[in-house]
Amino acid sequence: MLFVVLFYDSLSSEMAYPEREKLYVKFERHDDFVAFQNSLIELDLYDEPDRDLNGKENLLLQKLNSIVSISSIGQLNHTDNDDPQFGEYQEQPYLLDPFLESLVTPVVEKVKAFARNYEVASSRVPSTGRVERLLLVLYGYIKLRGHKAISSSIFRFCFLDLIIISSARFFPHEIADMPIALNFMSMERGIIHKSSQWALRYVMMLWLSLIVMIPFDLTQFDDEFTLGHTARSLESVGKSHLGKAGLERDAAALLLSRLYTRCAMLEMLEFHHNSTPRLLGKI
Repeated sequence: MLFVVLFYDSLSSEMAYPEREKLYVKFERHDDFVAFQNSLIELDLYDEPDRDLNGKENLLLQKLNSIVSISSIGQLNHTDNDDPQFGEYQEQPYLLDPFLESLVTPVVEKVKAFARNYEVASSRVPSTGRVERLLLVLYGYIKLRGHKAISSSIFRFCFLDLIIISSARFFPHEIADMPIALNFMSMERGIIHKSSQWALRYVMMLWLSLIVMIPFDLTQFDDEFTLGHTARSLESVGKSHLGKAGLERDAAALLLSRLYTRCAMLEMLEFHHNSTPRLLGKI
């Protein structure tokens, strides 16, 4: 009986005086953070680490992850309640704004170089773990600066627009990037199809959704015998991920919406509208 009373008193005290979240006035651990991030960026994505080194690299990512307790980085899933990094600053993301460009740009350039050289380096097998860790860092920036987690799927599409607006200045989105991103996503046996690479697929589709917003003729990437091939390939990428759960579906929906609102896409939009009931039946 005494134990119950003491437990109740302890519980009442915790409820009466909840622990207050720490508030920051600046990005206090900027230098440490940059050092950890640079250690990950500088790694050769085509060099497979041994078990010990892989553990050390996971530890680097865990150091970026300041609050969320993760038993195994490889088991990290992509629900709205999981954030691979920046936990301490999730409620004050504006503190990173003075440093955001210098933090995000090196990660984006690493991802872009990987996508650009992937086909050329087809004889080499990339490290899935290193690629996954790199993309989790980039996903962390997108999530941190773009939003607070929104559980309602009704508003998630709007939230993705906010992500695009806040992150677009750091994403490479030039016309010349179209074949790089599209070819990477269209490779039949590429790393893009690995189940663990959800962040890679998510980021690549966001990249494509930015590029298709640029007013240019998609047929400039087609030859005279395959007119419309680029547009159909973009649609195929979007539709192939539209039936998946979570962020990949959201990014695919955003890509298709950007594609269908382009000029000369009315015929494709009408076909998509007619095929929607069949696609929904597969979900």
